[in-house]
Amino acid sequence: MTGETGQSVPTPLRNPSTIRLVSLVGIAGSVVFWVIVVALGVLTPGYSFVSDYISTLAAVDAPYAIIQRANFFVFGWSIIVLAFGLAHSTRDGWRLMTGIVLIGIFGAGIFGAGVFQDNLANPSSTTAQVHQLVSIVAFVAALIGMPLTSWGFERSEWWPEYRYPFTSFRLAIVLLASLVVFRIGLDTWWAGLAQRQFLLLLTGWIVFHAVTLYRLTRLSHD
Repeated sequence: MTGETGQSVPTPLRNPSTIRLVSLVGIAGSVVFWVIVVALGVLTPGYSFVSDYISTLAAVDAPYAIIQRANFFVFGWSIIVLAFGLAHSTRDGWRLMTGIVLIGIFGAGIFGAGVFQDNLANPSSTTAQVHQLVSIVAFVAALIGMPLTSWGFERSEWWPEYRYPFTSFRLAIVLLASLVVFRIGLDTWWAGLAQRQFLLLLTGWIVFHAVTLYRLTRLSHD
C-alpha cells in the first residue's frame, strides 16, 4: 500500500479478505438494526418514536419482543466483530487498543440489552435492573472508547488514509453534549427522541469506521 506521498506504507492486514468481511458485518449490523427498529415501531400499536425508548420494543409483553431482542443480539455481535477487525488492523499502542476494547464492551452491552429484557410493568425487577445496567455500561464504554480509538487512528501509521470530520477531542465534546441531551430527556415526553439522537451518533461512528476499514483492505492490494 502507498501513502499520498507515494512512499510505501506498511499494513498489518494479514488476511484482507477476512477483514473485509468483518467490515461488511459492521455496516450491515448497524443498518439492519435501524431498519428493524423503524419497522417494529410502525407495527407496534401505540408506540411513539418520540417518547418511547427502543428497549420498549423488546420489553416483557411487547408484541414483537423476540424480534427486537434478536435485533439487539445481531447489532451487538456485529460491533464486537468489528472491534476484532479494528484490533487486527493496527499494532499501535495500548491507548488505541484500550479504545478498541471499549468498543467491544459497547457491543457486549447492546447484546446484553437483548438478553435482559426491560419490564415496563415492573421496573424494579431483576431483569429490568440488569437491562438498565448493561445499557449504561455500553453507553459509557462508547463515550470513552470512540474518541480514544479515533485519537489512536489519527496517529497510526497503519491507517494512513484515516480521515475524520472531527478531531478526537471535538468528537469527545460532541458525544458528551449528545449524552447530556439524552440525560436531560430521560422521563420526558421526548425521551425516545433523546435516546435516538445519541445512539444514531454512536452508530454513525461504527459505520464510518467499518467503511474506512473496508477501504483499508482495498488499499492493501495497491
